[in-house]
Amino acid sequence: MIKIFGFIPCKTEWSRADWRAHYAECHGPMVASLPSFRAHFSRYVQNEVIEDSNADAFVGVSELWADSPAVLGKAFADLDYLSQVRPDEDYFTDRERVRGGIGREIVIAAGKATGLPPFKVFMIRRNMVVRGRGTLAALWPDRAVQLFQEEKIGSRPTRYVQIYPEGQDWNGFDLIDEFGFDDPNAARVFCEDWHRDPAVARAEDGLFARSQTRTVIARTRLVFDDDKAAGSTELSLC
Repeated sequence: MIKIFGFIPCKTEWSRADWRAHYAECHGPMVASLPSFRAHFSRYVQNEVIEDSNADAFVGVSELWADSPAVLGKAFADLDYLSQVRPDEDYFTDRERVRGGIGREIVIAAGKATGLPPFKVFMIRRNMVVRGRGTLAALWPDRAVQLFQEEKIGSRPTRYVQIYPEGQDWNGFDLIDEFGFDDPNAARVFCEDWHRDPAVARAEDGLFARSQTRTVIARTRLVFDDDKAAGSTELSLC
């Protein structure tokens, strides 16, 4: 299973409020309503950004789940995508400013919670110049597991996964640490603890350009999940 994701900035001529309303009330429901395009994916999650450490803030993070990269050629050649989804993407996003790609998750800490966490923290990482992505994948999972096993982090997420590139380069970053939380305050406290904890700094040493780490806190919204036995969550078309 792979995840196609995009970190989306607000289009210049849009207000953040209008952008968020269109993303939640129009774009998501439209994608869910198109059976031929939707059939290529098992899950679609929208994340509404509430905080971003970068001044040029993202406003949304989209996640689409598929069985393999081979699915994508068919999905993005689908007539419903070309006639409806693609024009709407061009309407409310600046495509060249979207950052994202195809990734595969490694679960570090599953926690006791089930289902989609209400809030997420995305730590968008750049590797050290002397380190390749293969080195990150070889070293960072074990170091992260040790941090959580030894309870080095004071506030703990309900879920923690690492996302690595799958078969292509990403635009502007090399790894995503994704953490789940039940409320935004817990997410904020965790971020503060993480960035100032000396044990984390030692674990990250030699792997990441820490000054270039971008931290995004977002509220999650499940548009559909066709793997769930209880059925999908549906939104009304605008």
